[in-house]
Amino acid sequence: MIKEFEQLKNWDLTTMGYYSYLDFQNLADVRSKHKCNTHSDYWWSKGIGKPYNNDDVSYVYRWFDPKHKNWKGEETHQNPYWLNYRVDTYIEHSNTQPDQLYVTQSETRDISTRDMILYLNLPLEYFRDDVKNTTYGEFDYKVVDKFFKEIDKFIDEPDAYNKFRNLVDEYNTKYPETKESQIVWSRNLEMDLHWSFKKHGQLNIPVLDRPYRWFEASSHTFFHACYLKWDSLKMFVKVPLGGDPTRLRDSWDFYIPPNNFSPTHYNNSEIFYMCYIDIKNKKIYSKKYPVSEFEYLKYNIKELDKNLYKEWDRIL
Repeated sequence: MIKEFEQLKNWDLTTMGYYSYLDFQNLADVRSKHKCNTHSDYWWSKGIGKPYNNDDVSYVYRWFDPKHKNWKGEETHQNPYWLNYRVDTYIEHSNTQPDQLYVTQSETRDISTRDMILYLNLPLEYFRDDVKNTTYGEFDYKVVDKFFKEIDKFIDEPDAYNKFRNLVDEYNTKYPETKESQIVWSRNLEMDLHWSFKKHGQLNIPVLDRPYRWFEASSHTFFHACYLKWDSLKMFVKVPLGGDPTRLRDSWDFYIPPNNFSPTHYNNSEIFYMCYIDIKNKKIYSKKYPVSEFEYLKYNIKELDKNLYKEWDRIL
């Protein structure tokens, strides 16, 4: 990462606007150090039928009517979605390594430029052994674990790409179940992140735009970091407003959704985590709860007993 990201310290605050300024500098740094190609639906629609070189990247657009396919594979015509304009960068786009997606948080997260975000190098040890899925993942952790262990055997070999594609085909044949035209065993896994995290480590800093629902977004980053047994994850989280809509909260409760802890398929978790963050006193607390209590705590997350966290573990 660029030095401005590396120099951040726990409990630092900044605006999303300044983060965005650094975000694109970090992207330029990644492109300078890795073989990359880029893609956006907008430029694809203009007749560029394959990923293009970094020199061709433009962030200035005009209106266009994208072609969509619904889950049945039927082509539909709709007004553009914000994602149709996002520029995606693929690291290691070559015949020897599979593509690894890198996206800027500035083009992805729903945060105003003047919103304040909090930096944390979040300790993962408290959660990581329980993390078995992503927020919308439907995969079986045991199958994915076996798949990743196979990848690790050849990840540095010159013909890794062909071995990777053959392995994916093998697993698709072995586990052919589909849902909405997607293979279930890897649905919402983003398997390329394992490759990227394993080879390059953390290249950018995710921003959580839902302060009461951590890792509902960026759950792929959370999962892959925990799978690799990282000790910590650099991240930002939006600081919510308090009862006075012009003032920031100095503390609040939040949860990590149950499906992040589901070992087999979607909505099959027995647990979730409740947490409390206190910016003023630089403390985080957490407790594992049975999933039977999730609905109540979810819908009352902003009105919970202010002393509830005192029964929880402090995360150092």
